[in-house]
Amino acid sequence: MGITNEDKYNNYFKVVLSVAFSAFIVNVDNYIVNIALPTITADFGIDASKASWISLSYILAMVSTMLLFGKIADRVGLKKIFITGYVLFSLGSLLCGMAQNLFFLVFSRAIQGLGGSMLYVSGFAVISEFVPSDRRGWAFGMISTAVGLGLMLSAPLGGFITEYLSWHWVF
Repeated sequence: MGITNEDKYNNYFKVVLSVAFSAFIVNVDNYIVNIALPTITADFGIDASKASWISLSYILAMVSTMLLFGKIADRVGLKKIFITGYVLFSLGSLLCGMAQNLFFLVFSRAIQGLGGSMLYVSGFAVISEFVPSDRRGWAFGMISTAVGLGLMLSAPLGGFITEYLSWHWVF
């Protein structure tokens, strides 16, 4: 028995929720670290030019691999890339939180950026594949809302977490 269109679309709400959450966290982690940079800089005893690599490694890893991961997703499947993106992003986040020096933090942010790239690239395509055409507008609206919330909440969250917990927890 093959997979029918009805089976394919049965769990589309869970798919939308998962993609929206991934878009939210990818955007939050892109900006939340900027609020914690002065604290990280002081903790590691580095200057601002070295600290800029913390943000740059994430953005460079993410942006420079989007086309590559899009092509890979076409070949191996969207679901595999999306799930692998979640795993890499989570692993990168864990490693960032455990970082004890600048090199390890920059390396971990690059891993996080690779996962973010996989999530971003495959997430929108997953919506087109698994959400019924009459619900796609709603689905993309939910994702756009999650992206906006991620952008809006990253600075206040970063400030709160850095002030009351530790910069390690922003990841």
